[in-house]
Amino acid sequence: LDTIQTEVYDAINDMRTEQNLSMIFEYPDRQEAAQQKAELNAVTGKEDNVDENISMLQAHLQLNEASGYEFIERLRTSESHLAVMMEPTNLHMAVGVAYSASDDKVWLVLQFE
Repeated sequence: LDTIQTEVYDAINDMRTEQNLSMIFEYPDRQEAAQQKAELNAVTGKEDNVDENISMLQAHLQLNEASGYEFIERLRTSESHLAVMMEPTNLHMAVGVAYSASDDKVWLVLQFE
């Protein structure tokens, strides 16, 4: 799961660099919240919004398909998701990743500011 987290940062920064946007940095203040949300999604088997005013993207993949790059490839096919990842004012991102053994899925939560 740590590899997925690293790959997500790398993939988003690669995309932003290609568009001459600033890099996005780890967001330690949101990291615990993003991780808890990913774990909640893994337990409940669904992606719900949070009450906080934060930009958030969520996704899940089967374990055998899960990689940071695959998550980003799937998220970037949605214009609204891509817009969040490429928003120039988003300079920080927290990445939560959790595994659910009950359905063999990996759950991803990205929180931006």
